Amino acid sequence: MNFSQNYFELFQLPVDFSIDLEDLANRYFELQKTSHPDRYVGSSDQEQRLAVQWAMQINEAYQNLRDPLKRAIYLLKQSGVELIENPQMNPTFLIKQIELREEIEAIEGNSDGAEQLDQLIQSISGQIAELQQQFVTAYGAGKLDQAQQGVYEMQFMAKLQKSARQMEEKILGY
Repeated sequence: MNFSQNYFELFQLPVDFSIDLEDLANRYFELQKTSHPDRYVGSSDQEQRLAVQWAMQINEAYQNLRDPLKRAIYLLKQSGVELIENPQMNPTFLIKQIELREEIEAIEGNSDGAEQLDQLIQSISGQIAELQQQFVTAYGAGKLDQAQQGVYEMQFMAKLQKSARQMEEKILGY
């Protein structure tokens, strides 16, 4: 148990945005098998507490590395870049966000709303993929300001995607 390891070291992965999610899952399950707190039932109280803390560390690391947005934020944090609460955003990007939100709201009453929403969700997913690629390029080039801006935009798009999925569930009656 080495609590000073970063998440990539914990899973013995290169520090990179692009990771093999299946490999990550396999490494996670292997770590879980060897470090699960149930394996320490007969151990001292301190060893049991450490096992619980270690399991929590493994779970947190896994949750952060498997999610692209969280992974990007973590990479920035590892590079000394902290995100701020209300960042300065490109006005054109913000206007586009407003238009997309209005489009989601307008779809609710349409008879073919589910189909329109599906197309919009696909479009948003494509835009997120583009932003992820822009992040990879900026981060790889050491342009941390650009990478940070990309994360802010990914956050906006992820929230938008979540809203669209919630609307989809509402339309489909889930």
